[in-house]
Amino acid sequence: MRFLTLVTTTNNPGAPPPAMVEAIEKAMMEGMKNKMVLDGGELGGASVSRVFRLKGGKVTDGPYAEAKEVAGGYAILEYASHESALKGSREWMEMHATHWPAWEGTVQLLPIVAHR
Repeated sequence: MRFLTLVTTTNNPGAPPPAMVEAIEKAMMEGMKNKMVLDGGELGGASVSRVFRLKGGKVTDGPYAEAKEVAGGYAILEYASHESALKGSREWMEMHATHWPAWEGTVQLLPIVAHR
């Protein structure tokens, strides 16, 4: 089963400490080696992000630089089951708690449904 994960920061603790950077790199490399991580990376941040909305037949857009939540990264992951995806997401958050306790945020786990 494929999943898209979006990691969102809800505070601004500054740059990640070296231990966090090392833990992320190690987890991503291991995931790629095991073919669990299909793609992933950092996202550009609020200053370049755009949200497009359709309401009442009208499309609006705009930068939302004052957003309190900023998407920090994404990954496309392959898991054997939904349960293993939940476990992996919890472990990702626990890694943040261990190596970057000042960081606060969320990880969204979104199943990818392939239409062929």
